Amino acid sequence: MTRAVMYWDRMRLEVKGHAGGGEKGKDIVCAAISMLAEALVGVLDEAEKRGRTSYGCKEGDGMIIVWADPGLGNLNEIKAYFRMCATGLKMLKQEYPKNVDFSEVGR
Repeated sequence: MTRAVMYWDRMRLEVKGHAGGGEKGKDIVCAAISMLAEALVGVLDEAEKRGRTSYGCKEGDGMIIVWADPGLGNLNEIKAYFRMCATGLKMLKQEYPKNVDFSEVGR
């Protein structure tokens, strides 16, 4: 099972574990989770290039942690990116409850 936690008070997403929704390397649930996290990294990278935030990302086997530090004037924009990712994770949890656990802290 993949466990994902969105820490709203720290603008941080932590995703750990393998979903187990299919054969390793062909797991559509893992692929969907990975794409949500990578899309978040992509938009944060673009925002950083525009001076809207600074961000970081740590990846390893079955784990990704993404965080951002937006300026006060950019908070709503950066939160919108994290909300998009959270919405996708909620949808996956609803569709694949045996494979995805998603929770939110500080909301």
